[in-house]
Order: sequence, then structure tokens, then C-alpha cells
Amino acid sequence: MGDLKPLRYQYDSFDGESYPWVANQSVVEQPLRVNLQDSISTFDRGVGLHASCTITYSLNGAYRRFETLAGLDAISGKQGTATISIVLDGKKAKLFNDGKLTPTKPLEISLDVSKAKE
Repeated sequence: MGDLKPLRYQYDSFDGESYPWVANQSVVEQPLRVNLQDSISTFDRGVGLHASCTITYSLNGAYRRFETLAGLDAISGKQGTATISIVLDGKKAKLFNDGKLTPTKPLEISLDVSKAKE
């Protein structure tokens, strides 16, 4: 999704800070890093997002699958947790572990999006 521009992005600020979505970097403009099997893996492509945001893409049936590895940043997310949701045309997709992320448990996601508009 790092190369695809979002249709909409909304960040819900907690104390007045602002974090835009970032293509192919973390929200603090560092490499995308995730803990995998007791080591840090770095990724060239993806989207950096801060907690409490919604990002929407226009799909219009142009894609067959959405596959990603969602995780907390291996450096700045060491003490955090988060829950992600993926909604396809208003229907929440079922995710492993209910979408809960921890510093050591990234989530592999593979969804059929062939009929989804958003």
C-alpha cells in the first residue's frame, strides 16, 4: 500500500500532536522495522501509521488480494500495543487474534479484496 495513495486519512490526536501517514517509512521517518523471531526485520515498502487513525483506499475491484505484515515498530513500539481493523465496504474482516499487535507479535494478513470498492 506504500505506493497507493489513500482516498482519505484521519488521525485522532490524543494531545494535539499530528502524525500523517507515511509511505515506505515509519511515522518518525525511519525504516519500517518489525520484530520477527527475536530479530529485527526491515522492509522497503509499506505504510507507517500512528495509533488511532483511519486510512481508506479506493479499490474499485482493481485488486485481488491484500497481503501484509502488520506490526509495531521494533524500536519506538517496544512497550506498546495496538489493535488493527480492516473494513471492506463496511464489513469488518476477521483477523487472527482479533487484530491485536504486541511488540513481539506481528500479524500476517491475507484477504480477498477482489469485489471490494474500499
